Amino acid sequence: MRILLPALSLLMLAGCGSQDPEPANAVAAKPIPSPMLGGFNLNQKLRAFGTEPFWTLDVAPGDISFTDYALADPKPEPFFAHAPVVTGDTAVWTTKNVAGAPVVLTLTLKDCLEAGEEDQTRPLTAELRIGDKARTGCAGPKPKDVPAAADNASNAVDAD
Repeated sequence: MRILLPALSLLMLAGCGSQDPEPANAVAAKPIPSPMLGGFNLNQKLRAFGTEPFWTLDVAPGDISFTDYALADPKPEPFFAHAPVVTGDTAVWTTKNVAGAPVVLTLTLKDCLEAGEEDQTRPLTAELRIGDKARTGCAGPKPKDVPAAADNASNAVDAD
């Protein structure tokens, strides 16, 4: 009897699994499309920046960080990352910084001329609000492998 009970249990468990292949009419999950602003892919690494005072905001899937170069010791400040809401020619990220202040980044599909750089245009216009402070500037693909303070005029972009 002692041998029969474990053997019976094993037989019952063996019948629980299914060896049936996937049904032929199973629907494959569709990949989630990248958020687009016009023809501009928002799933690439982006950089918004402005002058007076100089600041940068780097955006990548799952990562947003802000650097204020008006500070004596500028360091990237992380924000909680969220996907943008795209409506027409505007993409809006609504989040908070680690102190809990509301942060809103609005990118508009409108060429932006960099301050002091007559031949440097970026594909997006940026408005950044942190708490009650508003900053304006330009945005586009993040410049490639250059420190934030030095890449304002760089044309090379991250391909990631």
